[in-house]
This record gives sequence, structure tokens and C-alpha cells, in this order.
Amino acid sequence: DGYPHLYAYFNANLVYPASALKDSIQGVQTISFIINKDGFVEQIEVEQSLGAEFEKESIRLIQNMPGWKPARLDGKKVATRISLPITFQIQKIK
Repeated sequence: DGYPHLYAYFNANLVYPASALKDSIQGVQTISFIINKDGFVEQIEVEQSLGAEFEKESIRLIQNMPGWKPARLDGKKVATRISLPITFQIQKIK
């Protein structure tokens, strides 16, 4: 359903690493992956890392996200590499 739904999924499902809270680590981590011809995720790679805990959470999010419609080229399904930023920000409770 497009990027707005994808980011809504991230916002609803992202779990901030508890071990990083004490150091107040925040930032953007970039993850890339391939959507294969069947719409499934393959070859997840961390391009920019905030640390091992963040990598683990980002990979979990990508592995569990809703399915994709594969890209098409000349009417045929093709694999495509996607690169996404995932923002880790400590939320203040009001």
C-alpha cells in the first residue's frame, strides 16, 4: 500500500532497544534489502549502523513487514534493491 503504510508499520512495530535507552542513543539507521520476484525480502544489509542492538531490531522489522508487490520491467516481475532509513528516537511520555 505504499511508503506511508510502510512507515506506519515501522512506527507501530519498532521496539527501541532497552539497552540503548540508558545512553540516550538516537539517530537514523539505513537498511537495504532486495524484494524478489515473488515479493519477499532477501539479502538484508545494514548500510549505516547505530550499533548491534539497532541492527537486530531493524532486521526484525524488515523480516516481519507486510508483503510487497514486486517491481515490473517491460511487464515482467523483477527483483529490486530498496534502501530505507529507519529512525530511532526516544519518545517522551506526556
